Formats: sequence, C-alpha cells, structure tokens
Amino acid sequence: MQNSIFGQKKTIMVKDWIEAVPDRWRSREHYVNFQYNFARELFPFYSKYANFKDKKILEVGCGMGGFSVFLAQKGAEVAAVDFELYDKVLKTARKFAERKNVRIDFRLADAQRLDFPDGFFDVIVMNSVVEHLEEPLKVFGECKRVLKPEGKILINFPLFYGPFGGHIDDFIKIPWYHLLPSTIIKKKLRRGNFKRGILTGEHVAEVFGTLNKMTLMEFRKITGELGFKIVALKVSPSMNDEGVRYLRSLQEKFFFRSIDEIIKQALSLSYYFTPRSFLSFLIFLGFAPLAYVPLANEFFASAVTAVIEKPKS
Repeated sequence: MQNSIFGQKKTIMVKDWIEAVPDRWRSREHYVNFQYNFARELFPFYSKYANFKDKKILEVGCGMGGFSVFLAQKGAEVAAVDFELYDKVLKTARKFAERKNVRIDFRLADAQRLDFPDGFFDVIVMNSVVEHLEEPLKVFGECKRVLKPEGKILINFPLFYGPFGGHIDDFIKIPWYHLLPSTIIKKKLRRGNFKRGILTGEHVAEVFGTLNKMTLMEFRKITGELGFKIVALKVSPSMNDEGVRYLRSLQEKFFFRSIDEIIKQALSLSYYFTPRSFLSFLIFLGFAPLAYVPLANEFFASAVTAVIEKPKS
C-alpha cells in the first residue's frame, strides 16, 4: 500500500478544506491538498462572477499549486507564477497537477514584472497573497496590464488587524497577539522551539516579516486608484478552528439530515470543544456581528473575499 497523498491505492485526500486544515503542515503534499480544497470552498462564490471553462487564467502567488490545479480541472488554461517556486515546491506542484491529469504553466516570476503580453488573461487569481506584496499598487497595476478589458481578479486575503491576521496562530493562538512590537513576535517564534510538520517557528517569523498590514480600507484605495470596479466583496467573521468545524457540522446536518440529528449534533459539544476552546467560541460568536460594521470589521473580521473588474476601456 502506498502512503503518499498521491498514491493510487491508498489516499489521505479529504474533500473539505476544514478537514484539511489540521493536517496541512504534515507535508508539502498535505498542504497542496489544503490549497485544492480551499479553492473548492471559494469556487461557488467566484463562479457567480467569472467563467472558467476555456478561459485564460493566471494565478499570482500560486505556492504549491493546489488552487491552480482546481481551476484547470474546471476547463481553464492556467498559468501560475510565484516568486519562490524553488525546486521542492515546484516538484510538489507539478506532481499534483500530473496526479489530477491537468497541464499548468508554472513559472518563477516577479509579480511586478510579468512576462505576458497586454490584455492576455480573462481572469487572475490572488489567493492569500495580497497581504504579502511589498508593492501592492505596482502588482495590481501589472495585473491590470495583462488582464483583458472587463476581466476579473478573484481575491482572498486576511485582514491584518483581525484577531489572527498575523499568520502566527499555528503556534500562538492568542487573538491580536501579532499587534505587539514585531521584535517581540519574532523573538518568541524563533526561541520557542516551535515545529509542526514542515512548519517551523523560524519560517513563521520570516512570513510574519513579509506582511504589509493590508486593511480593507487600503485595498479599496488601491483598487479604486487603478480604476478597478468592485463587483462583489464579502467579509468573514473571525472564529477559532474548533468553532469553524462545529458550525460546519451543524450546517451539514441542517441540509442533509433530520431535525433529531440536528439537535443531537448541536448538543455534541464535548466532541468538538475543550472548556477553553468553547469559551473562545462563545466570545468569537458574540463579536461576529462586528465583522459587518465598517471600520470595526478591520479588527473583528478574519478575511476578505472579493471580485474586481478591469474597466472596459
């Protein structure tokens, strides 16, 4: 029996991104599986505003390629670029694409200087990359150049001032801890002997150092300055991992099972929570409405998902 996530006889692939979250750092293969399932999660929203079949799509900041592979399976012609497509990552991306029987043009590239002609792509995807851009205005400007008139950019990114906007919550799960001075954060990560599969405290400290403190207000300013139209935008309330899994389980019971099972699932708290995580869940649930209040959402929402459109001329 093969133990690889790509194995033909035995697989550890899951079909839900929430299931993929806890194990995403076990290996590169687990992480690309997480990316793939996250694409599946966002697809219903994106597909309301963009077509994919037979369209030219560019993913900026593709990482290990899971998102790109999902889009290629939808019939798109996909090019995927990243500034850090080093050998091991690229090998994982290509192997996953091969496993899914799709072809993708993976390239090492600087998003400020893309090697594509003007007006080439129908759709551009930027998933969990906007918050890392050193010069977001220049990158969005370059994306506008290679995008066709009325082309769409599909975007998802965490809000920096949200409870877990610092990308450190795999090791430090204290809300808003990342707003302390960066020297304190990096020192704790580097000296804490943190390790979770392929993820280390040193790597998280490096990633934390790349954050540009992106806010919803800044995002609106940049896209507006370049003439983009915001076609759709939604914010997601913050929630701890246990709460997300519990709420998803209730949702599934509601849609697919009897009322008795819904009640039984609602009462099965001990399966999902420790006393501490349940208290955290209640606190996040109480703050959830603030995610929809302007300005307050910068601090109480977890992420933004948006579709923006290049003007016709």
